[in-house]
Amino acid sequence: MGHKAGHKAGHKTGHKTGLLFMILTLAAAALAAGPVVLAAGPALAGQPSSLDDLLKTEPGETTPGNFGDEYRTAAMNDAAMAWGMQAGAAYQRWQLQQTLVRVEAQMDDIFNFGPLVIRKAGFTIMPPVIVETEQAFKVDGSGKRAASARRRFNILAPARIVSDSGILQWHAYLYRSVPEVLPPPAVLFPRDKAEAQQWRAGLREGWQLGLVFEDDVFVDDVNSLLRDYLGSVTYRVLLAQHMVSEPDIISSKTPVDGGGEIMDVSVTNIVINDDARLNPLITDWVPRVEAVY
Repeated sequence: MGHKAGHKAGHKTGHKTGLLFMILTLAAAALAAGPVVLAAGPALAGQPSSLDDLLKTEPGETTPGNFGDEYRTAAMNDAAMAWGMQAGAAYQRWQLQQTLVRVEAQMDDIFNFGPLVIRKAGFTIMPPVIVETEQAFKVDGSGKRAASARRRFNILAPARIVSDSGILQWHAYLYRSVPEVLPPPAVLFPRDKAEAQQWRAGLREGWQLGLVFEDDVFVDDVNSLLRDYLGSVTYRVLLAQHMVSEPDIISSKTPVDGGGEIMDVSVTNIVINDDARLNPLITDWVPRVEAVY
């Protein structure tokens, strides 16, 4: 399996799919329970406009000037679609933020990165992220050589030094600010009943596209959270089994550093001298694993 190859891989889905399903189930249950009073915070703004609000909105003041009729219909339809999509995405994001508030305690318990970090000389280090793939397969460019593996491990991200406030939190993955969505210029609003029908159809179509778009964004964010959390857990498991090494972390003391305008006294230095590495020596693994052919 050492030659260069393009590859296809079957992903490990058990724990990841289960957690994703659980999060989305919690979200659906919380949403079905009805409105929640939100705590003030940067990620949670006032409720955005609903689709009904958009459909009832009248044009405001506008600057003089008119579009030619040949351009107006297309511009009006594009404006309705864009406004509906932006507003639908903002509304769905706000709904998801409400849901996360409801399940915050459960999420804090499930996605707790604290016990997974590495402590060294008073510093905090986020562990490597290791992705496990089952039934990995690769084939070279000629199509004449191929290999498969029952399990494959890949260090996706190395260990890194962070401050205590830099320890990963699930909030950073799933909370997003809700943007303010402004209506289009008044000149693009419908002028008669026929245009109003087109306008409403564009708003509804854009709204549905916005809902789907924001759902996809949320699922991507959840997958990123699962990748990093489960990848950190995988590192800890493999470390206990001697299947991966610890990062080589070197600390040293310096009596004084700097001078002039800034001087530090009694300084502790730390450096990651070498990253964690997967250990291919089966005889080192605990429990010992025999190669299976």
